[in-house]
Amino acid sequence: MRVGIIGAGAVAHGIAALLDTKKTNATLWSPSNRALAKQIDCGGAINGTLHINTEQDIETLANTHEIIIFALPTYGHKATIEAVAPYLTSEHHVAFSAYCSFGAEYLQRLLLKRDVDAPITVFNTTPITAKMPTANEVVINMIRAEIEMSTLPITQANTELELYQSLLGNHVIKKQTSLEVLLSNTNPQVHMGMALCNITRMEKGETWCQRAHVTPAVGRLIEDLDQERLAVARALGFKLDSIMEKYGKNAVKDIATTNQYLSKVKPVYGPKIIDTRYITEDVPFGLLVISKLGDFLGCKAPLHKSGVILFSSLYGRDFSKMNDLIQHVDFNALMPSA
Repeated sequence: MRVGIIGAGAVAHGIAALLDTKKTNATLWSPSNRALAKQIDCGGAINGTLHINTEQDIETLANTHEIIIFALPTYGHKATIEAVAPYLTSEHHVAFSAYCSFGAEYLQRLLLKRDVDAPITVFNTTPITAKMPTANEVVINMIRAEIEMSTLPITQANTELELYQSLLGNHVIKKQTSLEVLLSNTNPQVHMGMALCNITRMEKGETWCQRAHVTPAVGRLIEDLDQERLAVARALGFKLDSIMEKYGKNAVKDIATTNQYLSKVKPVYGPKIIDTRYITEDVPFGLLVISKLGDFLGCKAPLHKSGVILFSSLYGRDFSKMNDLIQHVDFNALMPSA
């Protein structure tokens, strides 16, 4: 099957590089219509030269590719969903990498209006982490050891699991619902702790190792945020791994100690600007979502709510109004018993 990727950043190129190692070619479409390099040098976990296929027209991308993967920041999902939805058919397979808010449900609603029942799969994270130092270079920081997924409708979950395992590897595992996958994403909690407590480093453009700056105080904040996430999950009947459990064999004592250890094994450098997805994506499409879910379930998440308020003050914009997907979601319909 042919894979079309909606996105033109580091993650989109990183996924294309990963698929290339599996002998699958991907075509990228840039929502901003910016010109993309035809050849990319890959470094880090994947090395070599990647020849990029690009498409300028979203209709053509949909018409010529059976698999469509959303690989762009969540704040770009609604516009691109509305752009591609008219051209999707029941023969397509759609995936969101990663799933932070309710784009899958929004797309499903648009498709059902046309009697289109294409399976829509959501991943709790991206298959890789990557950065692009230049327009002609992508560095793959790591290939994820595990990816959790769920499919709408759930009746097609096993078929889609086989598909994405064939594309990405057997480390793709199935969860029952999209809400479970959404709550398995721990980026909002980790990034809030890192970014809030190192905001001046980002604003001044300093070079800083983000793991080394997860001090005991920052680690405690991330742990408390994680406990709120897990509490919301339990209110929905889900038993999810904690952040410490997600570290697996790398876990050492607590979050701060583990990050200090990992900073020596493989340093990862934090953002040097404040216009970073750690905030612009993870606050309105991560922290806000759990805050709203907590309110709905009667399971308050005060640190998540405070994060939205604090970052709104720091940035001079109201992040509580910047999620353009949540207003289209009926929480009652999302409940596991619905």
